[in-house]
Amino acid sequence: MNDLCAKNSDKFEDTLSQETTTIYWSAWTPSSSWAFAKLIQKNFRWLSQDSIGLHTDIGRGQHLLGCPAHRSVKSDTLILDFPINIHVVFDEVGNPIVENKYNNFINKDSGRTSTHDDTMSNRYAVQFKGAPIFFCEESLDIELFPPYMHNVSSTQYGALTAGKFDIGQWFRPLYIDYMLWNNVREIILKEDEPCMYIKFHTNKRIKLQEFKYNDFIASVAWACENISKTYKDRQSLQQRYDLFGKDSLKKALLQEIKKNLL
Repeated sequence: MNDLCAKNSDKFEDTLSQETTTIYWSAWTPSSSWAFAKLIQKNFRWLSQDSIGLHTDIGRGQHLLGCPAHRSVKSDTLILDFPINIHVVFDEVGNPIVENKYNNFINKDSGRTSTHDDTMSNRYAVQFKGAPIFFCEESLDIELFPPYMHNVSSTQYGALTAGKFDIGQWFRPLYIDYMLWNNVREIILKEDEPCMYIKFHTNKRIKLQEFKYNDFIASVAWACENISKTYKDRQSLQQRYDLFGKDSLKKALLQEIKKNLL
């Protein structure tokens, strides 16, 4: 997928920049090969294109979909569909149970939430692997949030957790994180149903450029992910960004990505 997204501008919005920013991406399952990731991961699509049919004949600005605030969310937002059918059940001690062939899709950190808040004491969190990875030469925030414009069956079990980080200052794959409702101990996710929206916070036109990850690129992502969970688990995002930017690690990563463009 090498796509250019030009934001729409109209009387409700300012004229947008005609500059272009390139966002590099790759299909991603670090426990398997790139070819496996490429075969199993679904193509994403722009929310602005997917929701065209939801518009009505009501005057612009007089309904939800015509609201400038709403259109600003749709602009430069991708839809990611879940790649497989999967059913996860938590046992009495909080361990996730799935068919053996799906074990690689479940993060080992999934389980009962650890909190002093009684309202959260009987809730479970489950983290799925298999979402793409993104990188940008410039500082650019990426935000993940639930697919609220689509009727998805997963909402009866829980909701996707939202999050944001800078893909120009940190390199890690996206995870599909669900927080289950109180006293719910299972979740079913269906293949081809939207599981998340991915928004890029930029006023520029977006060019998506696909790359193939290799061992070095995967090692950088692994390092960023694991240093956050272990040695630098109490660091702020900015401290992690500063760590990533030093000693030419970002430069080396960018050079390797550009060698593996598709």
